[in-house]
Amino acid sequence: MSQAINPFSLRAGIASSLLRIAQICTPALYILVMSQLDVSAVNMLVFILAFGGVISFILILLIHSPVHGYANEKIVSTS
Repeated sequence: MSQAINPFSLRAGIASSLLRIAQICTPALYILVMSQLDVSAVNMLVFILAFGGVISFILILLIHSPVHGYANEKIVSTS
């Protein structure tokens, strides 16, 4: 969480509070919407787990990590 509020160092308390309110209100809104759709609790859990898995898979595909080291990196031999 500290990385999320890092750009707001002058008002870290307010940024932390707003982030926490968003973390509490988002699941409450999710439960409210799903209960209005008459979805059972088990199906809510299955849906959110599947949705989280899909989002994680998409992020893994979109964020490329370098396979090789830097081009200017040199291997130093001790022999």
